[in-house]
Amino acid sequence: MLLQYRRGASLLHRISPLSKLVMLAAWTAAVLNSEHLLVQGLMFLVLLVIGKLGAGLPFSQLRKAVFFVLSFGLPYFVLTTLAVPGKELLWELGPIHIAEDSMMLAGALTVRMFNLFVSSLLFITTTDPRDFVHSLTLRLKVPYRFAFGVSIALTFLPLLEEEGRVIAQAHKVRGSEPKTGIRNKLRYYRNYGVSILVNCVRRVQQTAGAMEAKGFGAYPERTYLRVRRFSRYSAWYAGGSVLMVLIGMVW
Repeated sequence: MLLQYRRGASLLHRISPLSKLVMLAAWTAAVLNSEHLLVQGLMFLVLLVIGKLGAGLPFSQLRKAVFFVLSFGLPYFVLTTLAVPGKELLWELGPIHIAEDSMMLAGALTVRMFNLFVSSLLFITTTDPRDFVHSLTLRLKVPYRFAFGVSIALTFLPLLEEEGRVIAQAHKVRGSEPKTGIRNKLRYYRNYGVSILVNCVRRVQQTAGAMEAKGFGAYPERTYLRVRRFSRYSAWYAGGSVLMVLIGMVW
């Protein structure tokens, strides 16, 4: 599954969740600050290197992430190219105008989507939800009810992905694949989305019942069986990321 924590001993696995959260926020700020295609492309290449060397992700998972974003990034690129007006006209056919600066901006915004998704993917795949809860409650003193809500959200992502895969296979076995035509495809994907939503609500009800049966939230404080220690250089990594982003923005 794509959006799931993977155990490992890579550099990103050894950094504390809060430090990685700061690094992710700094990276997001840098990505959103630029609208140049070359800058976004270089940042994307850096992310791929970090994913392989810093997170230990296989190329198959990185390739899967790229194709996933490409499934909606390519239509976004086309629509943005056609919708945004430009000055340097490249091609014209009736009401359709394609300009070079519009295409460059659309490319930058599309690659930005890749950067945001892949950076979030690196955070999710290298951060154990339990460690993230520990960091929020013990370090930031966040109420553990809120922290566990974040943990459940991170845990449900791979479950929903698996649920969607199972439902798609069930539809295929029953012979209910989408027929030709936009209306038939929309009807198929509507039913597909409703099936996922129903299963999601069912899982939420089961989780809420289990938490209530175990007395979750009965006490103001909570103890933890396992508290993991991370690299002492985690804060330096976070501070260095923020400093590099600030220098890049000023430069």
